[in-house]
Amino acid sequence: RWTASAAAILLFIMVAYDVSQFGTKETNTAFGEQRLLSLPDSSIIRLNSNSHITYVRGWKTDKPREVWLEGEGMFEVKHTAVKNRLRESDFFVVHVGDLSLTVLGTKFNVKDRRGRIEVALFEGSVRIQGQNGEDRILKPGETFVYDTSAKANQVVQVVTNDANRALSWTRGELSIEHNSLANIVDVLEDN
Repeated sequence: RWTASAAAILLFIMVAYDVSQFGTKETNTAFGEQRLLSLPDSSIIRLNSNSHITYVRGWKTDKPREVWLEGEGMFEVKHTAVKNRLRESDFFVVHVGDLSLTVLGTKFNVKDRRGRIEVALFEGSVRIQGQNGEDRILKPGETFVYDTSAKANQVVQVVTNDANRALSWTRGELSIEHNSLANIVDVLEDN
């Protein structure tokens, strides 16, 4: 009897653990905290302070990989497509505000702060689609800036210094050079 009870309890714990591995996974960072996440497909996300990300733990092989971001994150997406055979399941989609960013293997930074979304692309390509009909493909070295309140956007060609500035937070630095005092206060509040 004792052995049967112990086996039943062990089986229950194993089933409960397996069930807990499905569903959504949420990760938050506090003010001043950064976190490195490894997703089920081996993609890497570095979350900046005061950020939130949600994704489904068990990605199905017939659907795109999807994450939802609030705040700022640096993405290094693992390329899963087989050469010359691109399928829907090979897509990696980041939902941020009103925008959906569809990527294959690439490296980019997404920042969603104070009604302004910035997508800086370093490697690969990103397709940006918005609820207002926006549909644009970014090339490496470009930054897409979207004002959520005005529903206006622009693409900016990034120089090397701007790329280093977009990634300064990953090195534990705040890049506030040539900003107004109000912008500096906003950056400090966000971080």
